[in-house]
Amino acid sequence: MTPPVGPGPARDRPGPRVPHLVGSGDPALLARLAVELAADPEVTVRGQHGPAGAPTLLLVDMTADRAELLRRSNPAATVEIDAPLEPYANRGPR
Repeated sequence: MTPPVGPGPARDRPGPRVPHLVGSGDPALLARLAVELAADPEVTVRGQHGPAGAPTLLLVDMTADRAELLRRSNPAATVEIDAPLEPYANRGPR
């Protein structure tokens, strides 16, 4: 089965929002992104780490498509899915 191509109900529906981490070595870039993402109705900014006005990490819920757009338009930012951490001891037998 081939995926739908072009406009239509299956292509127009956004995917689910999933937690992402957005980071950068440039706090000014993250501060700007925090404002832009907070104004985007398709994105939920859940939190920021770091000092006010100079965050070091953003916690954002967005679709995979929106994350890819953010990645492409801001190459100095790192955008990753926020996956739960697992203690090394819980990995099971090797």
